[in-house]
Amino acid sequence: MSEVPGADSSGTAESASPVRVGVLSFHNSKETKAILNAVRALGHEPVWLREENTRSWIEAGDLRFDPDVDVVANRLLMTKAAQPLDDVGIATATPLRVPC
Repeated sequence: MSEVPGADSSGTAESASPVRVGVLSFHNSKETKAILNAVRALGHEPVWLREENTRSWIEAGDLRFDPDVDVVANRLLMTKAAQPLDDVGIATATPLRVPC
């Protein structure tokens, strides 16, 4: 993207701090990878929230998540988990901590 001399670029992803965008998806898919690539192309930091790297807990009465993200794109569609309510719990708890 080229800048026009004298143009005000405030409010764009280039001038603002990058946002850490969590993509909540417990399965591999082309769609999830495309979302992650699009987030990166927009100048933000994609974080793939997978079963292997995501945890949640209560600390001082607040719901906490690791890894910490600013916003979440929920890609949980259907689960093959032995305990499917675990995945549903994470998907429904996420908006309590960060906007979806």
